[in-house]
Amino acid sequence: MEAKTILDTYKRYLQTLKSKDSELFTNYSKIKDFIDKHCDDQELFGLLYRHCIGSNIREIRHRNFKIKDLCTEGWSSAAVKEGYELLKNLKRYEFPLEEKAYAINFKKFAELADNQNAHVELYLWYCFSNECGDSLFRVTMQEIEEAAYQALKAEKEASTEIETPTEA
Repeated sequence: MEAKTILDTYKRYLQTLKSKDSELFTNYSKIKDFIDKHCDDQELFGLLYRHCIGSNIREIRHRNFKIKDLCTEGWSSAAVKEGYELLKNLKRYEFPLEEKAYAINFKKFAELADNQNAHVELYLWYCFSNECGDSLFRVTMQEIEEAAYQALKAEKEASTEIETPTEA
């Protein structure tokens, strides 16, 4: 899918966060699935994902949500417990002191969070931001727009290469 379409869809999604009546967790699941399915550019994908999580964490704080209370089904105490253990490890191996150990534990944490329903996933990232800070989620729309521009440029170059026959 064209990067411009992905960016436009994401911007519409961000507008839903402004509505106090919006279904934060349902909408998060939908945009995450959309990005997973349609965004092939890894840089754009990563920026969108991090920005999206950060935007939701800020909204959870702003609305003073108690995430577990809002989860009607699928809460995983085991995943939360495992997440707490990984967060302890992340604090113990704080970057850059123990880079390799930190990277291993961060990867495990991200995979754990990614494999949960929206409530548990956002709860884990909420806990991460409380323990490790919000710097991971400090992505600007300017960074996203630049990545989308670069992805669009690459898409156009790839389609030009396909259309132009090479000389033998």
